[in-house]
Amino acid sequence: MSEMKVTASPQPFTSGDRAKAAGEKPLSVEVLKGLNKPQATEQSNQIKDVFESGNTQGAKEAGLNNGKQYQFSSNGTPCYSKEDISLGNKMGSDKSSDRLGTGTSAAAMALSKISGQLIEPDQVLEKLGSNSKVDFNKAAGMVGMQAHSSDNMDWSAMDKELAAGRPVVLGGDFNDNGDSDYYVTVTRREGTTYFANDPLTGKEMKMTENDSNRLEGKTADGKTLTAGNELIRFSGGNPNPGNTPPSRPYGQ
Repeated sequence: MSEMKVTASPQPFTSGDRAKAAGEKPLSVEVLKGLNKPQATEQSNQIKDVFESGNTQGAKEAGLNNGKQYQFSSNGTPCYSKEDISLGNKMGSDKSSDRLGTGTSAAAMALSKISGQLIEPDQVLEKLGSNSKVDFNKAAGMVGMQAHSSDNMDWSAMDKELAAGRPVVLGGDFNDNGDSDYYVTVTRREGTTYFANDPLTGKEMKMTENDSNRLEGKTADGKTLTAGNELIRFSGGNPNPGNTPPSRPYGQ
């Protein structure tokens, strides 16, 4: 698989020494404790500080829920990994768990960014139950949104969503059997390169179009992923979130 390429932020970050930051580790941020604190503005400002003063390449450390820390891609989308979902111990070895685990986490990442609420994978999993196939529309309903799934890859529709800062979910195929057994969250585009958050490793990967007009790339652990034609877009939420990360926990 070609490496997934991530699109750079439409506007560069403006604070901090960028050259110096590029060589530093992502900034550690004190995790916000207590989900019922009324200081939404304080939460938002602390998360904002992470993105403005941290390393502008790759993920940033931040956290909102239950004393946990999460990584965020540079456009404000959380990067969940198998460590962040209760199915994680099965993912990577069981295809049914891969499908449900990556689909659930991919939905949680995209919906978090678009809704402005940090939704954890297990919160989506609890809503969906143990079905091996992810009901993306049911997941979107958690935040009053809708999912639109297509088996006919619509490149222009995907690019339009990404340009507005609205991630999409792509079904991928590890088995080369034409079925989606793995999902990633595509967050942005830069030229002919797309950035996606991989729910298994919690890392960003680069994807480029192959000769068969499909996106493909390598995950952080070296596995080749070829996207199929399944594209999931979401309506509702913030029509143009840009690079703004989620500012409050789910349900608040």
